[in-house]
Formats: sequence, structure tokens, C-alpha cells
Amino acid sequence: MRKMVPEQMDLSRELPVVIGNVDYAEFAWRLAETDRLLRTSGIEDDFVTQALGRWEAEGRARAEKQGRKYREPGPKNLARMQGIFREALRCNIARLLTEKEYRPFSMRLADSALLQWFCGIDRYEAVRVPSKSTLERYDKLAPEEEVRLLVNRLNNLAMSGQVGLQRGLDLEAYFSDATCVKAAIHCPVDWVLLRDGVRTLIKAILVIRRHGLKQRMPEPETFLRQINGMCMAMSQSRRCADSKKRRKAVLRQMKRLNRIVLTHARQYRAKLAKAGKNAQI
Repeated sequence: MRKMVPEQMDLSRELPVVIGNVDYAEFAWRLAETDRLLRTSGIEDDFVTQALGRWEAEGRARAEKQGRKYREPGPKNLARMQGIFREALRCNIARLLTEKEYRPFSMRLADSALLQWFCGIDRYEAVRVPSKSTLERYDKLAPEEEVRLLVNRLNNLAMSGQVGLQRGLDLEAYFSDATCVKAAIHCPVDWVLLRDGVRTLIKAILVIRRHGLKQRMPEPETFLRQINGMCMAMSQSRRCADSKKRRKAVLRQMKRLNRIVLTHARQYRAKLAKAGKNAQI
């Protein structure tokens, strides 16, 4: 396995002193602890070493495919790649702790001195922030199997108390605050519930038809188009003078369509139950 070469560390900027924001202080402490764990546990060096090995193996395979002799990279080139791999690991961790998407995180990274320090890109002369495309390449840099092995190793070190903890971490106990979890629901308005009902039933019918069980009925997609058109009519009727009358008319149409779809769904459910009994026999 390729050994790491010494790197020339660049001068970094001092972090600004922020007072009066508890959330920022907790996030700064979390990043500082993550930085300490990466350095003391050896996980960061192992990740960089494995990435260097894959990079050299890809270079040898490319040279062999092109029919030319592979040239060993020099210390300067190795140090540059080590910095890239180190930056990739820290950017991935910081992105998962903040913004999950590439573009929003790239913008936040460009605006946050704390994240720039953690990712190792805080320079005196200029701060070069990775673009969203670079962040995407960083995300796909290492295979999932290698990352899982590194995470398992860090968990084992934490359980044995070898990463600076006062006592070993007990992974058998899980604590979670679920009181502030945002539920994936919307305001239960009548016409919105009718729309959801039609969409859910049609999706179920499409799944059944995809497996070869079909019942005579119009194309299921036509019901989706109809309910979408009714939803747009319901939204646009608010601006009309007789909005109340129009909304009631559209609501009656949606109820009729919902009853039709429900009838087809019940027929498919009966057909599916019958097919299941025949399969058991």
C-alpha cells in the first residue's frame, strides 16, 4: 500500500469570535470534535491512503490499456492528491452535517469561515471553494464498502474508549428526540384529500396491471389527468367573482370521479384476492 508523503501545510485564517448564538457554538463544538476524531483515530489517514492506492491502480490500468509505461508519481504530485482526498472526506462529512444537496452546500461553504476551516480550504490569499460538480465527484470518490469499514472501525474505537472519551461508548443504547420531527402531511382540505385518494388508488391499479392482472376499464392515466385538471380549476376559481359556486361545482366533479376510481379499485382488489387464492391452490 502506498505510504503518505509529508505535506506542506498552508497558513489558515483565525476563526471569528461569535457571541450570543448557542446553536452556532454547539455546531462549532461538533465540528471541532469531529476534526479531533479524524486526526486522533487515524481514520482520515487511512481514507487518504486507500484513495491513493485506488488512484495509482487506476493510473496503472490506464497506462496498460494505452500500451505505455506507467510513471510513478512524484512527491509533489502525491502531496497534491493527498490534499484533494483529505478535502473530499471533510467536505462529505460537512455536507452531511449541514446541507445534503451539492449546490446549497457549495454556497454555504463559500460563506462560512467555520466550514472552510473544517474542510481545510481557509487560505490567506484566496479561498477556493469546490463547485457542486466537484462535490458530486467527492461524494462518489470512495466505494461504500470501504467507508463502512472505516465507520465500523471508528465505532469499535469509541466503544473501547480509545478516541479521547472519558468512557467507552455504549452502542446498545439509542436516544432520540422525536417530538420535533416534521411530519410529511398537508392541510386536510376536502378537495386535496380527494386528489390524494384518486392518485393513491390509480398507482395501486397501475402496479396490479403491471403484473399481468387487468380489468376492463379506461386507461388509468386518464383519471390522473382529469383529477389534475380539476385541481387546477379549483385553484383558479378563487380569483373569480362567483368563486364559491365554481368551487362547489368542481368539488362535485371530483367526488364523482373519486367514486368511479373507487369502483375500479374494488374490482381490482377482488381480482387480486382471487388470483392469490388460485395461486395457493
